[in-house]
Amino acid sequence: TIPNKERWVVFTGPYEHHSNLLSWRQSLAEVVEIPANEEGLIDMAALSSALQAPEYSDRPKLGSFSACSNVTGLITDTNAL
Repeated sequence: TIPNKERWVVFTGPYEHHSNLLSWRQSLAEVVEIPANEEGLIDMAALSSALQAPEYSDRPKLGSFSACSNVTGLITDTNAL
């Protein structure tokens, strides 16, 4: 195993396709799902909190978010993200 401080943290959204989630779950990364807000979009406040969470400090981080849901058609504000 690798030390926790070297283990990637991958943040994903609430409407990720299985093919995106599966590859991260099968890796050594810790996958953290960011929930949807009241409008069904990625909760930016929850993402901000997660990025600043002490348990993820000093660890490599990556965001892997869908630009659009293929089920609902909701479009992510990729510029804000």
